[in-house]
Amino acid sequence: MLSALLAHTGWHWMLSRGGDLLQYDFVMPLVDASLVAALLRWLMLTV
Repeated sequence: MLSALLAHTGWHWMLSRGGDLLQYDFVMPLVDASLVAALLRWLMLTV
């Protein structure tokens, strides 16, 4: 029963956070050499 209560609370928390997130405008970054270089650096860190 406790796990159902926690799941229900988590679901409502997620919906609330998602609603707050949708209030922001997200724009795609320009795909240029500096973005590709930054992505490759992060990729090298993860491997």
